[in-house]
Amino acid sequence: MADWTKKFENLITDDKILSKFRLNKFFPLIESKPDAVFVPEKKRDILKIIKFAQKNKIPLIPYSSEWDFHGSTTALKGGIIVDLRRLSRIEKVRECFDGMSADLEPGVTFRKLNEELMYYNLRSLLPLRLPADCSVLSTYYGRNPLLEANKYGYHQDWMILTYQMAISKGIFVGMGSEGLETGGEPGDYPYSPRADLGRMFLGSIGAFGIVSRATVKLKYRPEKYEFLFTSGNNLIEILMKLRKITISTDAGQTVLIADPKILASYLAKSRQEYSDFRDKLADWTGIIAIAGNDEYIEVEKADLLEAANRVGLQLLGEESYPHITKLLRAEFRVPENVGRCFDFAPHLRIEFYTTAGKLEKIRAIMNEFFKSIKLPEDNIGFIANSLEMGRTYFCEYDIYYDPPAEKIDPAALPTIGEKNLHDLYEECYKTLINANAVINVPRNIITAQLLYPRVPNYYEMMRVLKYCLDPNNIMHPSIIFGGQGGIDPKTIQIAKEVTQ
Repeated sequence: MADWTKKFENLITDDKILSKFRLNKFFPLIESKPDAVFVPEKKRDILKIIKFAQKNKIPLIPYSSEWDFHGSTTALKGGIIVDLRRLSRIEKVRECFDGMSADLEPGVTFRKLNEELMYYNLRSLLPLRLPADCSVLSTYYGRNPLLEANKYGYHQDWMILTYQMAISKGIFVGMGSEGLETGGEPGDYPYSPRADLGRMFLGSIGAFGIVSRATVKLKYRPEKYEFLFTSGNNLIEILMKLRKITISTDAGQTVLIADPKILASYLAKSRQEYSDFRDKLADWTGIIAIAGNDEYIEVEKADLLEAANRVGLQLLGEESYPHITKLLRAEFRVPENVGRCFDFAPHLRIEFYTTAGKLEKIRAIMNEFFKSIKLPEDNIGFIANSLEMGRTYFCEYDIYYDPPAEKIDPAALPTIGEKNLHDLYEECYKTLINANAVINVPRNIITAQLLYPRVPNYYEMMRVLKYCLDPNNIMHPSIIFGGQGGIDPKTIQIAKEVTQ
């Protein structure tokens, strides 16, 4: 055990506790190696642990939720996990139309926030493919795609207005985007526009500081959801027709298309239910969710049905899918099954963005890759979620495996087809990048090491800023820099002079 662990009060070094942070059951490819865990009770405690870590040059890795599907909170270089889950206050809710927002601490979950917001008839927009017990701040800061992105658009996936970050100097600084006209002292958090590192450097969560509070956007809570369905055996045909009808009508909160494996993960509560759904569902199911009051829903539904008739797409109402409708309504309010499914259908998630016109080619390239490594079709799931009325699509491959992740040793990963899980994950991303798919956020060291060599000038700029803000490389050094840390601008200038 490192000597410094006894020099700071309330550091947890019990092996039983540390073991819970070593293996991430949602992303078992890399073992985390924390030396200690620190649980701040107040925001000021974050500054204390930063000052201690700075003095002793110890890595700090922020952690606000166990639901880490991509290994974003892995401590590759040891150090201290800063468990933020007890910082879970909803500090303020603003319900005026021109500033609907809430001030939150990082431990606030979507479940807790939306329960509180019911009183105001407001809500936070839920992420796609994440459960209700995820941290709101880490989800929004990490730019996870939103469930209702078809209506609210890609720009809404940055749901944070302004935020407070604890940086390596042991001070809080205000950052963010647009200001709010809701009062407060001029220039004071959270009311003023600031430089916004989170938007500047995607996938950098924890690399420049620890977000200690934030102001997030809110929306009105709809009275109800209603669903329309279509199905078939041709993904691209369904996607193109759905795109045409949503563009022509400007209707639909959510438009997604899923294969039986992924759709079953939204619906099932047990292994048996999951198997039953997989066997009964069509090759591809398209779902349009409409939200609002009865009158609004009827207008949008009529427009969509008329447009579907024009393009030869059969849209069916809820009466044709009564059981699925009931389950979807629950998931759109409080998503549960999307996390529960890991207990009976563990999988790796491979994410990318593309346009409707490019998707067919990308999928053809991926299918050839899967065949080349003899990956069984039963181990592959796929979903496409429309953003901004089909302007672009968030897509995800799920790679299913056995045994459950908690029984997997990262040093001896199981093999599917001809690849072990780690190599399969890496090769999937390599193939997607070479196929010109867009990887919006490098969520772990594996994807970061694939992406940044392709943009050396951008990566150099990031490392210069990292050095300026974190010269000792204590702030989550593994997340995007692979432990390399920042670069002193003087070093770069000297290197350039030598090569000239």
